Amino acid sequence: MRGEAKIMDYFSKDFKSLIECLLEKNVARRPNIDKVMAHPFFKKIDFAKLEKKLVKPPFKPKIANLGKVSNAEKLWLKQELDQSPKNGEKNKTADSSLFKSFTYMKK
Repeated sequence: MRGEAKIMDYFSKDFKSLIECLLEKNVARRPNIDKVMAHPFFKKIDFAKLEKKLVKPPFKPKIANLGKVSNAEKLWLKQELDQSPKNGEKNKTADSSLFKSFTYMKK
């Protein structure tokens, strides 16, 4: 990140604080997952119940067809996919070396 992030005033104090922690430039001062989960923004979340899938979601969208994007925000559907390869081409701008240590496990 090159500049300072501007967090709009209409967001809550806890949300602003969380985002500022997560965007900390100094890696040594960034919070670990335990500190993130203990942040006041998440005070109403019982992570033990959430992990066991015992928490009822506050909103469950109606999905007519898994292949459709009817629940996506219209704004995002209109944007160009300038980072996506076209017609089966390999994406020449992507630096795949950034992802060498990433793993993927299908559960």
